[in-house]
Parts: sequence; C-alpha cells; structure tokens
Amino acid sequence: MRVARHSKSCPENQIWYSSTNKRVVEPSNPDAFDAKIVSNSYTSEGGVIIFEGEISTVGDNAFCGCSLLQTITLPKSITQISSTAFRECSALDKFYGEHSSADGDALIINQRLIAFAHRVKNCQYIIPKGVVAIGKYAFDSHTALQSIIIDADVESIHEAAFYHCTNLTSVIIGNKVRNICKEAFMGCSALTDIIIGNSVTTISDSAFYYCNNLKHITFGNKVNTISDSAFRGCDNLTQITLPESITHIGNAAFMRCSSLLSVIIKAPIPPQITDTTFDSTTDYMIYIPKQSISLYTNSNCWVKLLNKIATSTPSHNKMDAQPNKTQTPLLKKL
Repeated sequence: MRVARHSKSCPENQIWYSSTNKRVVEPSNPDAFDAKIVSNSYTSEGGVIIFEGEISTVGDNAFCGCSLLQTITLPKSITQISSTAFRECSALDKFYGEHSSADGDALIINQRLIAFAHRVKNCQYIIPKGVVAIGKYAFDSHTALQSIIIDADVESIHEAAFYHCTNLTSVIIGNKVRNICKEAFMGCSALTDIIIGNSVTTISDSAFYYCNNLKHITFGNKVNTISDSAFRGCDNLTQITLPESITHIGNAAFMRCSSLLSVIIKAPIPPQITDTTFDSTTDYMIYIPKQSISLYTNSNCWVKLLNKIATSTPSHNKMDAQPNKTQTPLLKKL
C-alpha cells in the first residue's frame, strides 16, 4: 500500500488495510460493524472493505487474530471501537486515520488508548498527551515493550491493559492515575520496578499477579485498597512499604511472595486483612507505628500475626539487603 493513500481521509463507508502477504484479510467477526460488508478486495494499493453505508462502530473481535493484518485506516465516522477489535493481530504495524496517534503506533478514541501496534520496534513508550484512559487489552501480550511511562493526562488503567507483556521491565504510573484495574499487569514476568503515582487509590484484583521478577514497589500516598491477589506470586519481592492511607488488603494479596522479608505499614489504624493476605509459610516481619500497638494487638484480623509484628523499621545496608530481625515480636512481649 502506498504511503500517499494514508495521507488522505478514508471514505466513511470504507476501511483500508494492508496485509503481509498482499492478499485479502477477512474480518474475524463480520457482524462487528453497524453496516453490512458489500465487498472486500485487494489491489496494488492495498485492501479495501466497502460497507453498504457509513460505519460508526468496530465491535467485539472485529479483526481479532488476523495475524496477517499489517496496517489499517479507519474513517473519521467511527465513534466506537471495541477493546477486543484488534487483539492478537501480531503483524499489525501502524494505525492510520482520524483516530491514530501522531506516530501511528496507537489507536485512540474518545481519549482512550484502545490498541497498540504489535510490530512497533520502539521498546520504550510514553503515553501520548490527551489520553485519559488505557483501555482493556490495549497492550495485551506486546513482547517488544520494555518500559512504559503513564503520565500526562491518564486517569485509569483498565482491565488487562498490559496483560502478559513479558519483556516489560519498568513502569512509572503518573500522578493523575486513580485506578489500576483487574489484571492490568498480570503475567509481566520481567517487571522489576514499579512507581505508583500519588493519585492511585485502588490496586484491583490480580493487578500484578505473577510478576515474579518484581523487586521494588514505590506506593503513592493515597493507596487505600490493595485487592485480592494483587501481588500474588511476586516471589522476588523482598520489602514493601505501605502508606498511611492503606485501609484494606485483600485475600492472597501478597501470597506466594517467597522472598518477602519485611512489610512496613505506616497506617496508624490497622488496615483490614484476611487470614490469607500474607503467606503464612514465609519468614518475614511486619513493622507498625509504635503508637498503634494497642490498636493492632486488639484487632481481630491482626491477632494471628502478632508473632511477626514489631514496632521499629528494619535496617538495610542497601535496598536488597536482609533487614535486621533482632527486634522482639509483639507476641513475645505480651
């Protein structure tokens, strides 16, 4: 397909595309559009899908799994694009048209980043200004992505947005993000560092589940909820420091964190936990504010952990060093 074709608007009853084998690509779900497909052909200029009328919707699984799809141009009449429309398009290189980012790497509609081109070679990415949400499955299984800066205007990271990005090593979450949704970074097995911004209040179920190389988390000062299995299976995590704002830590939130040595909780009021929040088989200590001893020892959900609780923070020579565990746990004092 010639670049010149991408420089002009696509008619509102057409979708243009190119394929790696220069042949027709059939939509996975031909019923995903709000107009009937009239024809689908391929010439020297590329492919064109023609509809019987103007289209405004690219629905569920429209091109999901179309592994030969290389580029796509959508008309400006499009007002709705499903989060699954371009999943598993492993050869997708560029988006064109009204809803593409300036570099063509991302598809953006209604200020939400819907999809990211799988063939992008740039391994570091900064979310473009004006994007307020990263959509469901937006970066799903993107293997070239190594670092991401979620700054500018982003307020929400939706479900499974970075699911199974297995080469993603570092994430910086900016100060406008409020929610990290379910499974947002699940299975990012190379992830080592996370900085969570100061507007995040909720880290949802399995958000960082099985990020098994995660070593360092910097929590923002407004996090109040860490939901079920949020950091389960992060077995290289050695220390966590939870802010004063924390009020709830869910089931298995830090289960199977086999290297965990110290949990520093700055909250003066004991957060709600369950019997499975922390792994009972792991040799770690929990450090709480000294002035809050009576509150923690009289809290029903903390009483089973008194043999692990102390009131002074651990000493470290460096971030990965073992903490000083010479302090007597509260259970032995009482």
